[in-house]
Amino acid sequence: MEDRTFTRVPWQRRRRGDRTSDDASRAPPRQAAGEVA
Repeated sequence: MEDRTFTRVPWQRRRRGDRTSDDASRAPPRQAAGEVA
């Protein structure tokens, strides 16, 4: 079970970074932060 959690952590971090970059480019940082939260 611990292994699965560790594997999921890096995957989510990478996906969040990509989404934040796209959102920030399209909309202002305020909207991106609201969506991420």
